[in-house]
Amino acid sequence: MLIVYADSKMADIQALRPVSMEFAFGSDENDFQVVMPKEAPQLDAHGYVYVDGTEYGGMVDNVAHDAETDQMTYTGATWHGLLEGKVICPPAGSDYRSVSGTVNAAIASVLNAIGLDSVMRAADTSGASVSYRFSRYTDAYSGLRAMLATVGRTLVITCSGGTVEVSSAPTRTLDARASTEVYGTPVNHLVCLGKGELSNRTVIHLYADAKGNVSTTQTLKGALERTNVYDYSNAEADELRQKGIKKLSGYQVFRKADLLDLKGVELHVDDVLAAYDSVTGVSTSEPVSKVIASFDRLGFKTVKYESGDSKASATDY
Repeated sequence: MLIVYADSKMADIQALRPVSMEFAFGSDENDFQVVMPKEAPQLDAHGYVYVDGTEYGGMVDNVAHDAETDQMTYTGATWHGLLEGKVICPPAGSDYRSVSGTVNAAIASVLNAIGLDSVMRAADTSGASVSYRFSRYTDAYSGLRAMLATVGRTLVITCSGGTVEVSSAPTRTLDARASTEVYGTPVNHLVCLGKGELSNRTVIHLYADAKGNVSTTQTLKGALERTNVYDYSNAEADELRQKGIKKLSGYQVFRKADLLDLKGVELHVDDVLAAYDSVTGVSTSEPVSKVIASFDRLGFKTVKYESGDSKASATDY
């Protein structure tokens, strides 16, 4: 595994031997952290770090020194974060930005429009065809993923030899094993307490049925009733009812699946993880929403995948 530091023009400077690294991209974080011993040559802000031939890399934004450990920590945006930090604007005089042609030509036009074509380039191959209108002022990471989803593809970013290539691949569904749980009786009666004091306090009773549907009619009684109190002391009746329905609906979890570790698997954000447990009858199928790759000082890699409420990991030794 070759870990490379490149300057602000993506010219390779040196190979790195970090203490640890972590790259995250997907739903709610698109950044990285590289920890280096203090005696190693310092990396500059706006330089780049990447694991050659992989999706793991990005621009150094921040440099920090920890006096206790005497180590340097470098953080910044991954390739995905650089896209997320750009907005796809409509062309002058137009309401929307639209693309039509091959997928890679569409990617190239977006990279040019957002000013990242000096850092990234679209793949040379023609790829699938697409005709798409971007949402107004969407970030480029979300916009490209949404465009590719319409033709059954996922976004792929690879850096090799200092060249960051943006392309796509057919969306995959991976069958995985899962440990499952079945819940027979979640909370089904919510006593909602709103504005007022004592006997003048606003009180609303909400109920869920055996299928999780919420209403003001109780169907589960006696030993099947499970009750909680929801205290929202400043709420008027309408707001209390609305918030209470949302709260009780959140309790209606009847089945849960925890994906087991994956072996020798590399997935992209928006690929699908699916599992079925024949013992409990529980199945799950969710797109990968986040990828987190961690490296230790020996280069051992663990990749964690998040998919809905489920998580799975793959270790590469």
